[in-house]
Amino acid sequence: MWGLLARVVVVWAVPFAAQFLLLRRMNAERRGRAWNSLTWAAGILYSFVPAATMIPFAWVTRPKSGALPGAVALLYGLGLCIPVLAGQLVLVGLVNVALLDKPFFSES
Repeated sequence: MWGLLARVVVVWAVPFAAQFLLLRRMNAERRGRAWNSLTWAAGILYSFVPAATMIPFAWVTRPKSGALPGAVALLYGLGLCIPVLAGQLVLVGLVNVALLDKPFFSES
């Protein structure tokens, strides 16, 4: 049971950590437009694919409004999804090996 719980925590923790680190690098004005604690938790905890929350995160923290900055923010968010998803897969694989005695890539 602890291994499965660790897998769930990893899937939630990786996008949270990525967004937290990105927020620390932003100025106060951009951080002010970011999600509050409730929407942040709801976005990550209830998302079908928590790594996909990087796209709306990039949208709400974009530097300027308008069509071009919006398109750049969406592409940036999509680009952030890939390393976050890769981090999730690697860490879940390590949990599989260390705690569940399963192969690195296992569906169950």
